[in-house]
Amino acid sequence: MYRQVGAGRKTVEVMVAAPQKRTVAVGGTVVFRARDTGRELDVIVQRITPYRSFEHLLSSENPARIDPDGPPGELLAVLRSSYPPDREALGVLALAFNHRPARPGRPMPITPQAYAHTVPHHTVCGRLYSHGRASSAPDRCRTSPPQT
Repeated sequence: MYRQVGAGRKTVEVMVAAPQKRTVAVGGTVVFRARDTGRELDVIVQRITPYRSFEHLLSSENPARIDPDGPPGELLAVLRSSYPPDREALGVLALAFNHRPARPGRPMPITPQAYAHTVPHHTVCGRLYSHGRASSAPDRCRTSPPQT
């Protein structure tokens, strides 16, 4: 999951609406932690949508944004294997976010060069600035080709 978030492929996190999870707000920070390395990636919550059940969630949200590598037809079973019926009965939250680090000074999980190849039609540009003015150095831009 950590790599999916870092690459910008996972942009929706699903959780049950337990009281402690209901404290998350739009503009708040959610931290994803890689289990194998302990590295952290924090994102800013841009949207929170409550749903009555996982079925309602899956009828509205794009399964590829929740679990990019999983078969879409199996996502309901995967969610239910993680959360028993009494937890689902609390309600379900979909937290939408982008993949950029939330806290200034925190590194991205991959290099900018590698990132440029993860998002279709994404353009990465750099320009040198000196004392508030653009330098005479040419722009360095690279556009990743559409993924097929």
